[in-house]
Amino acid sequence: MLEAAIEKMPLPDDGDLWMETIPMRHNGWWTAVGICGSLLFATVLPAKAADYQKPAPATAPPSYSASLLSQFETINSQIAQTEDASQIAFLHLKQADVLEQLVNSTRGKERIGWMKQLADSLQVAGMSHHSVQKLAHQRLGRMKDYAEKHMAGEQMVPYVTYRYMQVGHQALPEKDHKQIAKKAEMWQEHLAQFVEAYPKGEDSPLLMVELAVLCEAKKDLEGARKWYSMLARVHPKHSMAKHAALASRRLGIDGKKLYLALPRLADLNDPFDIDQLNDKMIVDYFWSSMEPKSVQAFDKLSKVLSRYKSKGIEMVCVNVDQDHEKGRSMLNIGYVPGVHVHQRGGIEGRITSQYGIGEVPSMILLGKGGQVLHRQPKMEELESEIKKHLK
Repeated sequence: MLEAAIEKMPLPDDGDLWMETIPMRHNGWWTAVGICGSLLFATVLPAKAADYQKPAPATAPPSYSASLLSQFETINSQIAQTEDASQIAFLHLKQADVLEQLVNSTRGKERIGWMKQLADSLQVAGMSHHSVQKLAHQRLGRMKDYAEKHMAGEQMVPYVTYRYMQVGHQALPEKDHKQIAKKAEMWQEHLAQFVEAYPKGEDSPLLMVELAVLCEAKKDLEGARKWYSMLARVHPKHSMAKHAALASRRLGIDGKKLYLALPRLADLNDPFDIDQLNDKMIVDYFWSSMEPKSVQAFDKLSKVLSRYKSKGIEMVCVNVDQDHEKGRSMLNIGYVPGVHVHQRGGIEGRITSQYGIGEVPSMILLGKGGQVLHRQPKMEELESEIKKHLK
């Protein structure tokens, strides 16, 4: 299914790219000539996927490798010095020619590393300028065919396939809102098929996050939880795994009662239970003195609370500083309304872990009785959410 979806990605017949295969072959390579913008270039293409098949001998000639590395570094410097998109695309294609030779002059892990850089260069070329999208896509396609035939089960297959998908998708038209929407839908569909096919791929963890965020934006909470849960399950050691597990929990709290019993920040021997405010609508705000944005937000929160306090709105501020004294001293700077409590254990404490709070500042809007009305309102939408639920 993934193969069929990828092959359906059309590439435009771009008048800016002219390429003709010259009937001349040398060591298994065709030479192609084309025009990239205003630049004439020559590049080499493998005649077929099998041209990538034979790895280099155990030791490549040192002078040959040194020459290629020198060319590679020179092109890298040229790329860093230009901002012109067509020139960047041309230079990445030129770099890809050098990388193909490095791939075929090395073996083992070194060869794998050069293959990945080759795929990256072709991806950047195809994403940088429309004039070379077709050529970059074709070359990535040849790499994909080779990887599937000769490296099945290895990470190179999803690595190249994803970059092939990206360039193909980039070329899809987006002349109006309808085409843009269709393109976005297709991308989400293709991403889902890719991740299902290659859940352990190198790019898959971040793509799972992307899919979850796309689902959240569409109010598809089950879809979002599916992708977050998959990331936490399949890649438990990934840097995003903890975030994914928390996000999955957060998505499950809508409509549920929030339980919160913590000591007051001013006196840790004085307990507070949120049930004491059962007859109030509550803005539950999580903050830290170490995060400037969460401190700066108190001014806006105070203004919102002052406007709606008479209508039954209250604020509970949960400080997550490792050292409660830092939070306490911050509040002494100025008067901040609401009930102030402290959670031991920092952001990884019991309450934040239970309700999927992975960063500060964060808010949860609670209705009377403690039910979650909005699991994560943004500051700019807080007042409209309060008004909506006061009706």
